[in-house]
Amino acid sequence: MYGEEHYLTKIERNTNAVSGMAIGVLKGHIIANIKWARELSSRLDQLDYQERDKAIANIHQVLDTDYVSMGYELTPTISQKM
Repeated sequence: MYGEEHYLTKIERNTNAVSGMAIGVLKGHIIANIKWARELSSRLDQLDYQERDKAIANIHQVLDTDYVSMGYELTPTISQKM
């Protein structure tokens, strides 16, 4: 499905994007999701293959939703265009 580098890049992307936001409820929510994604990603090797795939897909979905809620636009990757 997705490689490890993809969700790690998204965690980094969201961390950088949220750092410029004013303090508020949305910022707190996004920071909590970044912490959750980091924690979950550190435990992925403990999950079986199907659960790991679901967890990675969930990380992507949450981080992308947060990124858009901060006012950024997602650009499709080559694999998403196919």
